[in-house]
Amino acid sequence: DYYTPYLYFSVISLTSLTGGAYFIKVREAGNNRTIPFYTLEASWLGADAYEPDNAASAAKAIANGETQNRSIHLAGNADFVKFVVPGGGASKVKLITAGASGDTEMWVYKGSNGQEMGHNATYAGKPFARVDLASLAAGTYFIKITEYQNDGTIPAYTLRATWTP
Repeated sequence: DYYTPYLYFSVISLTSLTGGAYFIKVREAGNNRTIPFYTLEASWLGADAYEPDNAASAAKAIANGETQNRSIHLAGNADFVKFVVPGGGASKVKLITAGASGDTEMWVYKGSNGQEMGHNATYAGKPFARVDLASLAAGTYFIKITEYQNDGTIPAYTLRATWTP
């Protein structure tokens, strides 16, 4: 472990910050002695271009044939996405997540508080998720995507939606 030889003097952990400039002030605890040296380390995971999208009411749209680049930037975060099936309905609906690392779980609902139409946590023995639906009636549908255990992050994943009108 990289940190084993070091003592933690202070650790600040935040779940989220709004955009902007931030400053870190470091001083000795009593402000009356010197510290010969210390290391300051900062790290964060950035949100994707679709944030905020943590509820159906904040869902961003995906079109037929579109691939979106997304992330689960906080443990416990959910990504909501919506799509509209036109008047004639749709068949051969495929919703697929993929990525280099991580694992997703996905649900599909009709309407923002509606009926579950499909769910998947893995497909073909691989991580990430795929929901295949034979057909959907006209209407608005919502996709909910989380990190598989909903306790970790995924720096980058893709969501692809396709269907036959």
